Formats: sequence, structure tokens, C-alpha cells
Amino acid sequence: MNDTPTPSNKWHLPFIERVQAFAEECGLDDFHTSKLRDFVMFVAKEQYRAGNRSGIRWAHEQMRA
Repeated sequence: MNDTPTPSNKWHLPFIERVQAFAEECGLDDFHTSKLRDFVMFVAKEQYRAGNRSGIRWAHEQMRA
């Protein structure tokens, strides 16, 4: 993923920083921090896609109504 903030990904860096801070607070080593970060990003992307599909479906239904 691109680490340069743009209008479309400006949420990404603060989100990763929060995950990193949480991992440090929990005392995770680098390997486990990386695994946590990858997992959280995977779930976030998966949920975004599911929400986006739902939003598109809702919009299409509204246009037909």
C-alpha cells in the first residue's frame, strides 16, 4: 500500500500508527506486531469492501424505487 498521504488514503497512516501504538503497549515483538498489523489491515479492507458493496446495492435500489 502507498505510504504517501493522498485524499483517498489519508486514513491509512493514522490507522497504522494506532495499531503500532497498541502493539507496543501490549509488548509485542516486531514479528507479532507485523502479524497484528497485517491482520487488522486485512479485516479493515474486507469490511470496507463489504460495506462498499452494500452501499452500491442500496444506491441501485434507491434509483429503481
